Amino acid sequence: PEHAEVRKDDAGYTLADLRSPAGTWLERGEAAERVAQPRLLEDGDVLRLGEVRLVVSDPGGRRRPPAFLDDVERAEGSEALVAA
Repeated sequence: PEHAEVRKDDAGYTLADLRSPAGTWLERGEAAERVAQPRLLEDGDVLRLGEVRLVVSDPGGRRRPPAFLDDVERAEGSEALVAA
């Protein structure tokens, strides 16, 4: 069943519950609350959708533009380092 919807807009990613029976829960640190109104997600938030737990990963923050191939940096490394 559909539990929630995540949308991206200018402010960032927003989570909205779709009236799921078990509810959509947002955990920030030690606090957990049921999502009644759409909420803006932050890096490290944990979402509970029924029995499924998802961790929000936004390492660049919402203000950072998407990465492009010219952002990739290539470097030589030893075989031991690559194997590790």
